[in-house]
Formats: sequence, C-alpha cells, structure tokens
Amino acid sequence: MQNILIIFLVLLLGVSCSNDVTYKSLSKTRAMITSDLHIKNVEVIDWKVGPMGKQIISKGLRFKVQLPILDNDDLKDLITNTQTTAWLLKLSRRGSTQYGDIGRVHIPLTGSEKKKQRGIFTSSTQQKDAFFEVMYSAAAPSKRFESFKCPAFGHNYSIEDIKLVSTRSQIDKIVPSASNRAALDGKSQEFSFMPAQFNGGPELASTYTIEIAAYDHINKVRRSDYIPYPEEVQVSKEIHQSIKGCSSFDIPSRDAGGEKRKFKMGR
Repeated sequence: MQNILIIFLVLLLGVSCSNDVTYKSLSKTRAMITSDLHIKNVEVIDWKVGPMGKQIISKGLRFKVQLPILDNDDLKDLITNTQTTAWLLKLSRRGSTQYGDIGRVHIPLTGSEKKKQRGIFTSSTQQKDAFFEVMYSAAAPSKRFESFKCPAFGHNYSIEDIKLVSTRSQIDKIVPSASNRAALDGKSQEFSFMPAQFNGGPELASTYTIEIAAYDHINKVRRSDYIPYPEEVQVSKEIHQSIKGCSSFDIPSRDAGGEKRKFKMGR
C-alpha cells in the first residue's frame, strides 16, 4: 500500500478555513487587497491498472487553492476601476530534470461577461476555491488514455512522498491597477466546474509553487504582479511498480470520436 505523507495545513499549520479579505481603494484606478490565502490541499490521483484493475499506481496530482472573496461594493470597484475581471493562477515547478511554468488558469470574478454587462456584482458570483490537476503524460492526452488498464508509454510510477510545506506566514498584498497591462506570458485555461488539467510529463517529482495575479481576461493582460502563495508542494519520491499482465501492451487504435486533449508540456 502506498505510504503517502500529506501535510494538511488545517491540522499542522493552524490555518483557518476562513478567507479574510481587506480591500482598499488607493486611487480611481488602483487598489490593494490583503487576504489570508493558502494552498488548501494537494492529493495524488490514483489509477487502477492491470487487466483486472486491482493494482494502483499514480495518475497525477490534484491541487485546491483559495481565492479572494470580496463584498459587493469592493467587487464592483475592483472590476470597474482597476479593470480586473478574473484571478489568474500560475503553476510552476523546479526539479532536477524539469524547471519552469506548467500552465495557467483564470477564474472570472462575475461568473460570466453577461452578468458584468448587466451590473451584477455579488459575492455569490465569485469562486471560493480553484482546482486543477497535473497529469502524467500517459494519462494526459485524452479520457481514452486515462481509461487504459495498461498505461501508455510504459508508465508505472507511484508517488510515495508528497508534502505541503509552509514557506512564509501569509501571502503578500495584491495591488491591481488599470495602468498595469502586462502581457500574459503564455496561454490560460478558463476554470469551470471541472478542474483544469496540465500535462506534467513522464515524471512529476519536483517542487511546485502557485502564484496569483489580478487579470483582465477580456483583453488578456495582467493587472497586477504575480504573488506566490505561502506554501509549496514537494513531490520527492516516485517508484516503479510492476504491473502484471501489461508487458506486451500496445496503444489500441482510436475509437470513433475521442479527440485528444490539447496540452502544453511543462518545461
């Protein structure tokens, strides 16, 4: 059985589940947000494999992070004065073989552009948490690849050691400004009810960091600098598992339909 160590912040670091936010308007186009944000959880996604589906290896990682929740007046000020329409999350990694950005996901503040146009600025339209997944390349291309009982590309890794570690006491202030028009450094997926997914490559052993920024997803520009969350995720041990009955596995021909997912490999 896997001996996975997950350090939960709520239990070990004394982090409250509340999301206290202080919003201050600095000018007609600039604001400052102080918020107690954290990476709430990270877990290994299991993969039942083998002809009978009785063995378990790892399919990837699932992250859950907190987002700022503003009251109605502050939300309206943020959107109308700083031109912020979404939160932007960036996931990065550093490891012995792979280093750099994995991907980005943005979460619209009003739920839809129609609500913004009708002047609907309420806390109920805001997303409290965001979820996304980093998948091994054997599972990443499509749901068809995820369903294989014998994983593609000879994948047989099991993640055995994963930790969520505090790096500072709290997140720094986010300072959105309408005058900040930093171009987006790569593509971003829009968050929906299903977690955004990224291709993490053949190995996931790395240290992962997440940053947040104010974002104008209509014009695709950042309205603030990236601010790192006060935790990092350390995946320090993957082991090879012998999957019985899969020694001569070949990728089966594509069934009708089943489009491949479009991924940008983490560098």
